[in-house]
Amino acid sequence: MTTNDLCVTDHGDDERRALPALRLCARCYYDLRFDLDALPRLYDALAEALAVTGGAGQRVTGSSGHPLPINPAVAGHRDQIRHDLIWWALHVADARGLTLPESTVRAVAELLAHQVDWIAATLPAAAESPPVFAELVRRARSLLDPVRRLATGERCRSADEDGQRCTGTVSMVLTRAEAWEARCSRCGPQEAAPYLRDTIAGRMVTAERVQTYALRSYGQQVTASTIRSWAHRGHIRSEERGGSVWYDLGSVSRYLAARQGRMAG
Repeated sequence: MTTNDLCVTDHGDDERRALPALRLCARCYYDLRFDLDALPRLYDALAEALAVTGGAGQRVTGSSGHPLPINPAVAGHRDQIRHDLIWWALHVADARGLTLPESTVRAVAELLAHQVDWIAATLPAAAESPPVFAELVRRARSLLDPVRRLATGERCRSADEDGQRCTGTVSMVLTRAEAWEARCSRCGPQEAAPYLRDTIAGRMVTAERVQTYALRSYGQQVTASTIRSWAHRGHIRSEERGGSVWYDLGSVSRYLAARQGRMAG
């Protein structure tokens, strides 16, 4: 397998084959399509979240102290979405000799969506644009659910049609109906039930989740470097996917239980 056969996204030790004639693997290709499809909807949803309610606006230094009429973080991110989409639309239009449509978020996102095969086949667009769009989506979702979100530190369990598991991280969101809903940072809403079960087998989690589990279940305060050391020595199972290291919570539980037993003895 040559370098050009590999996905240009850094997947750590997991060298993924790019789709035929493209520079992205199936997961990255479909994530790019998803993000371009989601951004206009998120942009519109952020417009509805612009207004500050209940006097919770940030105060302007040197002003009379009255709250801003809009949420500046939301307004700033809407500007960022529009700026980045237009920048990439101009890049693609210039490279392909296309006429840029009206400069609305929906219009430029649709142009990019129609050119997604070209983007995925061409450098530097294939390497540089997907992380930009993914971060725009992630940030928009975090702004839309700023308070009623509980980070689980767990890796998303969904997989694409080729069986490649999503590299997003799941948060639990309390809906207006007071029901928990699972949301992935990459692919959006998920079935909540698998993430609400008490079982730990098969759960791949972040180092932060391991730290929380060790403290809550075993009263042990451990550092991230200690967790990496456990994995390096083979005490717990880990894997690197999508630039992140994930730890098998079941192996962590078994190791901590055995370690506690040895200390007690």
